[in-house]
Amino acid sequence: MSETDRRLWPFGPVLYKESIDESWKAEYQMEKFFEIKSDYFAVTQTGKYSKLVSRLTVLNTITQKLVEKKQT
Repeated sequence: MSETDRRLWPFGPVLYKESIDESWKAEYQMEKFFEIKSDYFAVTQTGKYSKLVSRLTVLNTITQKLVEKKQT
């Protein structure tokens, strides 16, 4: 077990491990987003933690943008 794994082990059941990296191509980010099943996920920048976001908030933003695009 690595040092990181040892430090994180007690938090395993409640630790959000899924992430989307802002440096990835938009299409790949979208693909990964729809694979995420947890309510929250980490946003990273070239592998470094940036923030924790709500999956529902991102989904609402995507829906809003699609509706706006359809109305124009």
